[in-house]
Amino acid sequence: MAKYAFPFLVFMLVGNFAVSPSAFAVSPDVEAAIDLDKHHHAEQCEKKRIQVQLLIAHQHHDQEKLNSLAPELEAINKRLKPTEDKLSALKANIKKNPDDQSAYETALLQLGDCE
Repeated sequence: MAKYAFPFLVFMLVGNFAVSPSAFAVSPDVEAAIDLDKHHHAEQCEKKRIQVQLLIAHQHHDQEKLNSLAPELEAINKRLKPTEDKLSALKANIKKNPDDQSAYETALLQLGDCE
């Protein structure tokens, strides 16, 4: 009897997970937010890179570098503004549901950091 208990327990756990609605159900808001993040990941990384360079230039009082990087950052911000507005609204909806929030955070982790 004991030799069948462990496989049965594993079967029940796996079966429970497979049938769980939160295991596969992802809201349209989560899907849309993930899609936006994927499509604009490179621009977000570029924005972060420029922000770091601006901070370093500011710390070194390098006005020439500040003047050359500021327009680049402004251009990226302009391009990203509509996306960030959409993401803000989607994230507000996602935060209302813990399962959606967890799924979104997991997707962001899978997207990875900037290199």
